[in-house]
Amino acid sequence: MMNRIRTGLAIVAICTVMLIVPFMPESSKLRKDAPIINGERYIVVIIPSYKNSQWVDKNLGTILSQNYDNYHVVYIDDQSPDDTFERAQNIVKKMGQSDRVTLICNKERQGALANLYHAIHACPDGAIVATYDGDDWIPDGCTNAFQILNEAYSDPNVWMTYGQFETFPGKHLGICHPMPERIVQEKSYRKEQWFTSHLRTFYAGFFKKIKKEDLMVDGEFYSVAWDQAFMLPMLEMANGRIKFIEDILYVYNQANPLNDFKQHLRKQLHYERLIRRKQPYNALDQKEAQDSFVVV
Repeated sequence: MMNRIRTGLAIVAICTVMLIVPFMPESSKLRKDAPIINGERYIVVIIPSYKNSQWVDKNLGTILSQNYDNYHVVYIDDQSPDDTFERAQNIVKKMGQSDRVTLICNKERQGALANLYHAIHACPDGAIVATYDGDDWIPDGCTNAFQILNEAYSDPNVWMTYGQFETFPGKHLGICHPMPERIVQEKSYRKEQWFTSHLRTFYAGFFKKIKKEDLMVDGEFYSVAWDQAFMLPMLEMANGRIKFIEDILYVYNQANPLNDFKQHLRKQLHYERLIRRKQPYNALDQKEAQDSFVVV
């Protein structure tokens, strides 16, 4: 009984802190730099999560089973009404990964994009950020996902990647495919059908080049279609410094009844139109990128 009380007090303490500041780097175990250690680039996996008690073991279990040392996980429970946060704590402890994971429990709901924004801005610029939703996971048996990312970013002309995914249930192949050269030349990303999806990765410093107001509508972070809100500006700034990873490194969970396309499809389509009408970004100067975030 006493152990349960202590656990509850610990959770309340973390949640109270999160009411004051959405994300505090000093409270996390994130590195302040992004060194290459034994050939491994520093990867930060950021997981915004809400009401994912059913999926948290699969989500964190596959991510924390990777054969890779130089990475960190930031798990943000967005005021779930169930035991998502407690289950996340338990699996991290069970797997002996407490030093590798920063667990955050929001006192008030922030929304996925707000959580991503604050967490990414707490990362060192040279960190490679990989985003997983709290109800998704890495395919069973895949333990080299981060090695594949590390190899991709060994090319200094890769500033971001997107990849192929499979759905659950059914293991259907996703919508992603290589970037046609025509789109790069015409800079027509906002006019094309959406295909630069999971797994999304990018340098933290690259994400920070996006204007905050372009991630918001009516003073709030986009609640849906938010992946396009940050991917489209980076695609434009990258000017072809993009890599499609054909390996399946992501399982997209369509069994969750809380999926946006099930609950908020009309709003999703409306926000997508708003995002695509925004002013395109100019290509980022290569020297500026190399000086500010590219790690070689």
